[in-house]
Amino acid sequence: MPAALQSALIAALTAALVTYALEYAAKPTLEVRKARILEQHQAMRNIQSALKQLVMARRVMFLPEVIKSSPQKTSESLAACRSAVQQIHYEITRVRIESIPAEVQQVLARVTGEIDMLCSVGLEAIDAGRPSDAIARILAIGHEVDDSLTAVADYLLTPRTKPFGRIKHRRKVRALAKSQQELLAADDDCTQGE
Repeated sequence: MPAALQSALIAALTAALVTYALEYAAKPTLEVRKARILEQHQAMRNIQSALKQLVMARRVMFLPEVIKSSPQKTSESLAACRSAVQQIHYEITRVRIESIPAEVQQVLARVTGEIDMLCSVGLEAIDAGRPSDAIARILAIGHEVDDSLTAVADYLLTPRTKPFGRIKHRRKVRALAKSQQELLAADDDCTQGE
């Protein structure tokens, strides 16, 4: 057998073996990784969509004139706000997204609780025919919710191509999470002291 033919045959055989080895060894893990990354991107799109819905709902929700004139619209806005926050929280916990820090999850958990409180307290006052009480309660809790949602929305909706903006917004989220932890620690100290 001539040396050139032997060399071409060895090269072809080596190429075929390497191709099949990669096909059976590496490709399944690459496909799983691709599916995980696509799922994370889909979850991020869902989170951004829910955040945009939340921003629109909260603009209507915290207006005193809307609460006075239309208790039904207020209750619908509260329900939309609650479902949007729950959707965001679900997407974050369903898919482990590396780009979302734990502070965002803490702030969203707090916001979910505050919105639940808003819904129960505000809607009870509206149903009882005391819209002025509802306005006072919704606005008192609403400003905290609004600040938290604004910080989370600014952080998650700022594109990665603007790293300084993301850093600035993440600092706000960290400060909110830290203040939340301090409040929880103070509550624990108060309950232990009793």
